[in-house]
Amino acid sequence: MYYNGCDTECIRKDVVIIERTVLRAQREKRDKTQAQLAQSIGISEVYVRKLESGASRPGYGVVKKFVDYYQQPANKLFPDIFLPLIDTKRSKEEATK
Repeated sequence: MYYNGCDTECIRKDVVIIERTVLRAQREKRDKTQAQLAQSIGISEVYVRKLESGASRPGYGVVKKFVDYYQQPANKLFPDIFLPLIDTKRSKEEATK
């Protein structure tokens, strides 16, 4: 399969997953394993691993659990979700100013 002159293998190499380094650093700062963190906030260890690696996007409830647990703002823990460049609503509002 081709897309804009590039096969699917090329497209996969261009996809970048942003690791959430602050999220992982906050856990490590508290000397917690992914399993211990998962148990503390009520989610699975696999989900913690996916969230830290950037392979999964959390819903509002999960973001809130991390914000409450770490006492850090959501945009610091999950910067890729709150990037203004991909926030189409904000981009449209700023363009009309």
